[in-house]
Amino acid sequence: MSLLYHEKQVAALCGVHTLNTLLQGPYFSEIDLAQIAHGLDALERELLGDAMGGEASGNVAMDGMFSIQVLSRALESWGLTVMSLESEEARDLKAAPTSAEAFICNLQEHWFTLRRVADGEWWNFNSLFPAPQPLSTFYLTAFLDTLRGEGWTIFVIRGKLPATQPGGLETLPNAGKWWTSEDARAATDEAERARKRGRVTNALETALARAGEQGGSLQLRTRGTPGAWAQGALLHASYITIVFAAL
Repeated sequence: MSLLYHEKQVAALCGVHTLNTLLQGPYFSEIDLAQIAHGLDALERELLGDAMGGEASGNVAMDGMFSIQVLSRALESWGLTVMSLESEEARDLKAAPTSAEAFICNLQEHWFTLRRVADGEWWNFNSLFPAPQPLSTFYLTAFLDTLRGEGWTIFVIRGKLPATQPGGLETLPNAGKWWTSEDARAATDEAERARKRGRVTNALETALARAGEQGGSLQLRTRGTPGAWAQGALLHASYITIVFAAL
């Protein structure tokens, strides 16, 4: 059974989470990436000299957001290459994305990983999710197209990804969690149910607010067969009263 390594969002460290979920283990910390960023800054100052002036680092922001250059340099040590899916070199993978092993995606200040795991399944390791989300091979192309349409920049990973090696995480700061695929699917389903419940709650709160502004009330009744008794709810802007009524 394959295990999935996932990290939930901490501060603005999505770049760290992206690398670690790509490699499937807690291999990088924000300190590691900051060192790479400062090294790139020094190289840029050496090449550009006074042309850089007093510009702040373009490789790491104050909140911990890292550039694609930092992520690419970090992955070089693993023998992995990062290239834009829009580049000429990646034209074959853009045409057949399911033949790739992984993608990393960026929009403004967020990064996340899409990766195929040992059993051949694709998973979305977005650190904003409580657990990895399954992504069917059939849906992968459509999902990538949707991301591009929303303005995301997608990079494909070339090279052999390391094998998953589950181990203890207790002593590591900001370490993630190992998930079985069954548990990850269950967590994803529960998150979706919670999202839907949140939509219903928001709709009710909006309706209550409007009713309160108009000095009225909102009455909800359950569906039932004619002549049957059912429980309804009389909702006022300031309180809820449960009433019984014949439908």
